[in-house]
Amino acid sequence: MKTNLRLLAVAICAFLFVYSNALGSDWATQQKQKDRERAAYWKTQGYRFDPEYMTAWSMDQKVMDIQRAEYWKSRGYGFDPDYMTAWSMDQKVKDIARAKYWTTKGYKFDPDYMTSWAMDQKVKDIDRSKYWATKGYKFDPDYMTAWAMDQAAKDKQVNTTPTYRSALSAGNETLLNSYSLLLQNKKESRLKSQRALPELNSIDNEPLSSSYQRLLRELNESRLKSQRAMPPPGLIDDGSSHAYTGETLSRLSRLRQIIAGLTDTTPYKDYEEKHGIYLGQLGGNQFDPNSTRNPFGAGNQFNPSSINNQFGKYGSKFSSNSARNPFATNAPKLYDSQGRYRGKLSNNPFDPDSISNPFGRYGNRFSPDSINNPFGAGNRFSLDSPKNPFGTGWSIYGDDEENY
Repeated sequence: MKTNLRLLAVAICAFLFVYSNALGSDWATQQKQKDRERAAYWKTQGYRFDPEYMTAWSMDQKVMDIQRAEYWKSRGYGFDPDYMTAWSMDQKVKDIARAKYWTTKGYKFDPDYMTSWAMDQKVKDIDRSKYWATKGYKFDPDYMTAWAMDQAAKDKQVNTTPTYRSALSAGNETLLNSYSLLLQNKKESRLKSQRALPELNSIDNEPLSSSYQRLLRELNESRLKSQRAMPPPGLIDDGSSHAYTGETLSRLSRLRQIIAGLTDTTPYKDYEEKHGIYLGQLGGNQFDPNSTRNPFGAGNQFNPSSINNQFGKYGSKFSSNSARNPFATNAPKLYDSQGRYRGKLSNNPFDPDSISNPFGRYGNRFSPDSINNPFGAGNRFSLDSPKNPFGTGWSIYGDDEENY
């Protein structure tokens, strides 16, 4: 019985081996036939491939590389598809465009040796180095990242900042007197900040007013904490009880700037008579104060003229002048860097000039004038395209008449 089972097992294994070889041979034959057919097809399109050395998939990829090289050649870039893939070409164009952008900002990078990401990080390192230089710390951005600088500055501050307890234990009279003077200066600074706060009645925006009131409460609470934590006259604590006060004052300072409307739009006032009220740049660099992507610039949600202000004339869902109203009839208009009209910044899908109209000139993704066309006006490699995160974006102008 055992002998029969062994013979049966051997027979099954032999059958499976022969069958798998046959299937493998058939699969290889089918793939090779597919390669020959694909080579014959591409030959009719003007491409010559050897099916003995290239698979059908590799032929398709090579054609894609060649076509992408031809496309970028028409844009002024020279790439060899024998050494670069379509993806690597796109990345290289991105690197070159980013290098040109940073050149306009005073930074010089070689896109042959640095990627766009590396350039952005290096600029961040350089800016952080300049910031710490104003605080008395010297860091070399060629050898240290922004994060490393922050950590080094933090370590130096912890190791070199004396505390009240250390001064008291050392009996250093001069140091204690210096601490007392520092506390007095802090108290005077808080009093000046309190006198400089604007009246709440001057704030018309309700969400902004509530935020302002909340910050005032935080300021009062932190001031009370500071007073309770103060040592007797002539002495000083280690300053830790004032950290929250400084943060609150910083937030209040930034809020006052928002209320005052310090966004500089003077370079665009010459166009207001022709186009209307300048509202900022659509898209563009998020660090540009005129960009709607900048939450502290033209994109500030508390700015009454911002398209991001849901209670404002140009951001409300109910205003006929708003970019957010799907039924708006007088939405803000867009102009590129050459002054050419680019449609309306509107959610209205029925307005013929709206960028949200899929059948309109400025909303159709196949129209060369549409922001939705990635190979037309919406090309993310174009310097003034709103799709380019490092470009200048398009100018936005709204009607100055109140139409609710």
